[in-house]
Amino acid sequence: MPRRRSLRIGSVVSQAPFILGGLILLAVMGLIQPPMPPHWIAPGPILIA
Repeated sequence: MPRRRSLRIGSVVSQAPFILGGLILLAVMGLIQPPMPPHWIAPGPILIA
């Protein structure tokens, strides 16, 4: 059990930079172009996921 838990934590840690990078990218894009149409905002999470 401890071995499986450590593997799960490792996978989450390895994916964290990609998740944080995607959130930062969305935030930067939102700050650079605030008047962006809503239909451009929706595909963001889909592309990241």
